[in-house]
Amino acid sequence: KLREEVIEIIKLYENITGKQVDELLKENDVEEIKNLSNLSASSLKELFYVVYRGIKTYYGESIKNVISSYLPAESFSLQVVSPLLSKSFTEKAKQIAMVSALLVVAFVFFVFREIPPAIAVLTGALSDVIIALGFMSFFKIPLSLATFAALLMLVGYSLDTDTLLTIRMVKRRDSLSPEEKAQDAFKTGSTMSLTAILAFSVIFILSIILRIPLYYQISSVALAGLIGDLFATWGVNAVLLLYYLKWKKSKESKVITWR
Repeated sequence: KLREEVIEIIKLYENITGKQVDELLKENDVEEIKNLSNLSASSLKELFYVVYRGIKTYYGESIKNVISSYLPAESFSLQVVSPLLSKSFTEKAKQIAMVSALLVVAFVFFVFREIPPAIAVLTGALSDVIIALGFMSFFKIPLSLATFAALLMLVGYSLDTDTLLTIRMVKRRDSLSPEEKAQDAFKTGSTMSLTAILAFSVIFILSIILRIPLYYQISSVALAGLIGDLFATWGVNAVLLLYYLKWKKSKESKVITWR
């Protein structure tokens, strides 16, 4: 199988560049090009990587020539990630996501010690991710390591705003009503959200002007999640907590009346 792959790559290289592979191989001290069927596994592997480097160099120069015709930049940087390395990154990302989700659930239940507030916080975080994924699907933004990092950032940010709201409404002991507590938390939370939206908007605009796909993907996903967080936190989480606190207050008042 390896020998067949090497032969196909050699044919591809000769068709693309119009050059004989013999010339390339002479520089690497490989002289068995005429008898591919008799090559050893080590020689085949060496031949494979020699030809691969030649194809990579050719494509790199071609891409640079195309880019330079549109953007008068002085230098370019091309990076190639092998499928095996990309698969390894993907597997690690999945493991990190699973561990992060478990830690988040454990942290939320440890802090609040009550099921309804914990569910409200987790619902807000999950809503942010779903909104961001829907945005990515609609605008055909791939799920890469960059966008995956943006999604993890959204989870952390959502937990921040939802925890702020929940602590002020559930844990805070004062004479304010639940509505007043929610309004007070909204002032702080909305300021945080608008600041983050402004920062990522600048990155988004720069990514369009400078044509940087990585910044575009991260900033667009972050903006979608941050805007969605405004609705998820103050339109879903806050409402759930208000209903919960009113139900809890009415239950306590019934107990006191019965006594």
